[in-house]
Amino acid sequence: MDSLTNYRFNTDTSTFREWLQPNAGDGYFRQHVKITCPEPIGVQVAGTQDTDGFVVLPVESWDTSYWPVTYWIEFGGHSVLALIAYETTTVTITIPTQDSNHLTIFDTLAPAKGETVTVNLEEGEVYQLKRNFDISGCQLTSTVRFGVVSGTDFTWIGDGSTQGAIYDWVPGRSTLGTDFVVPMTPGRGSIGDLVQVMAIYDETHVIISTDFRRLMLDSGKSVIRLFDEDLIQVQSDRPIVVVKFSQSAGNQGIVGHPTMTYIPPTDQYLEDTVFIVPEIMGFISMTQQLVIVGTSSAVLCATDSLQVATPQSSLYGTNMAVQTFTMQPGIGQAEFQCPTSGSRLAVYHYFTSDEFSFQVAVAHSQANINPECQATSGTPGDNVDNDCDGQIDEDPCTDPSATGPSIDCEPVFIGNVDIFGKSFTFLVPEHCSESDVISLLITSEIQAEIALTVKSPLVTTLINKATTKPVATHSTEISLPASGLKAASSEIYNTTLVITADAEISATLLMKCPGAADTSAVAARLIPNEALGVEYFAITMCMKGNCHIQISAPHAGTTTVRIRLRLTGVTSMWFLDQNYASGELICVRLDQFQSAQLTVLKGDLTGTHILSDKPVSVMSGGQLTDFMNGMFKDGLLEMLPPVSAWGIDHLVVQTPKMDSIGFCDSSSCRDYIKLVVSENNVNVKLIYGTGTTSEHILYHAGDSILLELPDNIVRVQATEAVLMFQITQEILFGLEVSASLVLPPSQWHRGDFLPVAQEPGMEFFVLLVSNQMNIELDSVLLDNSPTSMTDLTALNISYHRALYSVTEPVVELEFDASVKVGGQFHAVGLSMGTFYPLAFKLDTINDACAVTRGYRGDMVDNDCDGRIDEESCVLGNLADDEDGDGMLNEDCAQSEGS
Repeated sequence: MDSLTNYRFNTDTSTFREWLQPNAGDGYFRQHVKITCPEPIGVQVAGTQDTDGFVVLPVESWDTSYWPVTYWIEFGGHSVLALIAYETTTVTITIPTQDSNHLTIFDTLAPAKGETVTVNLEEGEVYQLKRNFDISGCQLTSTVRFGVVSGTDFTWIGDGSTQGAIYDWVPGRSTLGTDFVVPMTPGRGSIGDLVQVMAIYDETHVIISTDFRRLMLDSGKSVIRLFDEDLIQVQSDRPIVVVKFSQSAGNQGIVGHPTMTYIPPTDQYLEDTVFIVPEIMGFISMTQQLVIVGTSSAVLCATDSLQVATPQSSLYGTNMAVQTFTMQPGIGQAEFQCPTSGSRLAVYHYFTSDEFSFQVAVAHSQANINPECQATSGTPGDNVDNDCDGQIDEDPCTDPSATGPSIDCEPVFIGNVDIFGKSFTFLVPEHCSESDVISLLITSEIQAEIALTVKSPLVTTLINKATTKPVATHSTEISLPASGLKAASSEIYNTTLVITADAEISATLLMKCPGAADTSAVAARLIPNEALGVEYFAITMCMKGNCHIQISAPHAGTTTVRIRLRLTGVTSMWFLDQNYASGELICVRLDQFQSAQLTVLKGDLTGTHILSDKPVSVMSGGQLTDFMNGMFKDGLLEMLPPVSAWGIDHLVVQTPKMDSIGFCDSSSCRDYIKLVVSENNVNVKLIYGTGTTSEHILYHAGDSILLELPDNIVRVQATEAVLMFQITQEILFGLEVSASLVLPPSQWHRGDFLPVAQEPGMEFFVLLVSNQMNIELDSVLLDNSPTSMTDLTALNISYHRALYSVTEPVVELEFDASVKVGGQFHAVGLSMGTFYPLAFKLDTINDACAVTRGYRGDMVDNDCDGRIDEESCVLGNLADDEDGDGMLNEDCAQSEGS
């Protein structure tokens, strides 16, 4: 509801001035204005006299729950809340206790104590609450809708050259979202704006595009970032509050006071709406501008009628853009719309003068996109807030049946988080145009009998197979029907497969098309459900056939997945009968055991970003490929580890088969690596066995690079976490392209039982690598035989790469507990090859940085800006932002003399 017929808010100038008096304190007021109209209208308030303005939300859009943000600094004024009642109600204000170290770093102020304030309001009453500390993160609740304005009665931001009060109308909890695009204040690019992000649920993961660092915020906690880009993006896995502050600007030759603006999520942008923005008149040196945000085509469509001369600015890796229109004096009002279907916009009105400035979101939806939690029964580790306390799976439970509306059980899981597990969820993609031979290769570390089921829960007639891994063996193979199982196009599927076992197993999906003109195979080692995550970047490769991504939802309820497309080689792709260009956002809602497949013919999807509100499984690759040749074609397919399990140190071993090849279409017969980066400005360094190096810089999260391996052993080190494919190139005879994930050394396993696909004429190669040297002979056992590792002093590692004679359906690898060994298993034959990694762990080694308060010299990156204890926090100089990140005295160095 962007413009309705019933408003109630406080606009009397004298009342605003009373709010601004530091001694006004808490209290009730009856000064307010009620506006009713038979037709929908919008109402905008200009504060004047160094006071920010805001857009009033209609009563129909008021909520019963709010999480306000206020801005407060030392030697400034007060944090302020104003509560407005349309009808009699009782509002509870819960102000949390500040951390024990909050402000004690300044050695003078004690932390603020938590308190609960109960406010009884009659119809038409306004209640004002003031505190001499920041009350961002307090919670306001009632059983009846009410309105809230938040801000501060006196402050400065930045150099302090202009000062004043800043306020904005608080959006209700039900309207909060997970995807935001924040524009720069016009004319302020040289000094930058601040964006504050606040969580309303514990363990909320946040990504801000300024650096793409992964942040973790608990309920009521905030992080602030200074940015100077024209447009930035804020993403999260759970609904959040996003507020922008413009800085004081007088000393920079810029006219402007500080402003405060709540940013609407992209889900609340308006489509086919006439935007009407009034001209504010009667002030000195005033400038008024419209800031129009949306997809590039929508912004262009909207601004055509305004005859905007300034060019668009785009948000990298997306199709989002911003354009600014200056309202000429005397225009009266600006009116425009974009009638094109699907073109959704947000519009901000920025006004500045010698007396005051304001910046408001003119019109946006107030739809309920964050419905109130309903207590539910569930199962341990179901990733649902069953007891509605804002936390997920937080209660320790040993009884798998002990869960329900009053308890929220963590997973009942014993063992390591690794490639072995008891349940797997995945979608089978298309491989051959002919009938595939599809099977699951199951291995286990134990020889006892294991009960197994493979089924498609949503289409029970497709497959529902119960079997066992026999006793006294480590493996079994389960055949799957090809008919009706494979996903061929870009759509949502109910044919998701689920594997369950009563003991831990490893599962490898094998697809072969031996009856084709040239035989082909693809193998992917599956990742168990307990090791899945909420964030991924895809890697694909498909010179022939389709590149594809499969996303499956294993958890109960609805899983929301946001997919930011990145396309290379093609301009667009289809999904569910809608065409999407590179950079566009696809939002998919999957019920439990549903899957979504994205597929595009001969177009690369590498760098596509996937963010979900519950863990999902993701596979990506290519149906067929002609990498470096075009004579033969295997598929590329891997189940991806989540970004949380990516690493920064990788050892890559050249496949031995290339040693015997004398001719390749490329300049040399070498393997290749393709890697994608998780953050901005990542330096990737290749160190060769000869001791020489090469370096590459990838500037944006999701950027990728394809590199030839110049040596048999290469160490790849990155400044931030990366994901890598190792790819063998095609040759004229005997070798096919295939891919393997390369995992960091810290994630290597204690051993493995490798499944072997037996085909006539196949050769098998075992590639082992360790980040240790001088490994004793009996520390690495291959089928119970001691295996020697060759030291490579230049890299301080050891390796083994050799042809291996395989006669059994499983290869047994055992490593001494004192050594870390990883690697790959490479099987190659005439026109067909498979390549998959040895067992690996999936611990969280690239965890989100948790924003904390901390204490002086705690050697912790409290503000998650990549630096530690960088602020001096000198008493009497408390408003300095020494690290330039927009937060004040948040990561303090040890004080001198202490």
